[in-house]
Amino acid sequence: MKTKRLGLAGMAAAMGLACTGGAAQAAVSQLTISNVGMGNQFGNPSSINAAQQALLNDFFNKPFSVTFAYDTDATPVGGQFAATLVSATANGNSSVFAGFSAYIRQSQASFNPTWDVMDFVLFRNAHGGPTAKTEAYFTIVDTQGGLFASAGALPPGVINTAILDQVNGEIRINNGAYSLFGGGGTASAQAAPPPGPGVPEPGAWALMIAGFGAAGAMLRRRRALPA
Repeated sequence: MKTKRLGLAGMAAAMGLACTGGAAQAAVSQLTISNVGMGNQFGNPSSINAAQQALLNDFFNKPFSVTFAYDTDATPVGGQFAATLVSATANGNSSVFAGFSAYIRQSQASFNPTWDVMDFVLFRNAHGGPTAKTEAYFTIVDTQGGLFASAGALPPGVINTAILDQVNGEIRINNGAYSLFGGGGTASAQAAPPPGPGVPEPGAWALMIAGFGAAGAMLRRRRALPA
């Protein structure tokens, strides 16, 4: 009887691990950039298609807010750190960056190596046309050089936005043939909110179903034994 009870307890523990996923959470932070005065233009307007024009219209001197999430322990690939677009709203449009991908790039400014620069970048290829490309750069700058220890590692933990000297933005159309840009923005940072309850993966579901089946079979055998 003890063996059967231990077997049931072991299956219950296994099912509990399957539900929680059993993995430690990454050190994820979020950065929100807003209030950049995107009102300056440069380049050839004829290079813009209708989809790109709609995006520019939402940002031209309109209120917006863009939030990125990233793992502070991540390592760069090709000079780019992985990032996720959490939300973006411009001119009341919450789907303004639908279909865009994100990454983070950081460097010391070429004209002044004491400046630390982080670009939070959104990009989309074939945006409104097979050869069309749109990129949005949301940039934070610390002119004192304390934003990150090196360009090869993200700032550990939540970024101290109090040390920032510039918060800028730029939308580039077709490799810079046309740009909408501005500055004077604000940035806020926080640790990402903790995730909700884990959702079992397919393999975990299989383990749970097998465990329930085995537990049912044991209970049926116990009921069948003579008193």
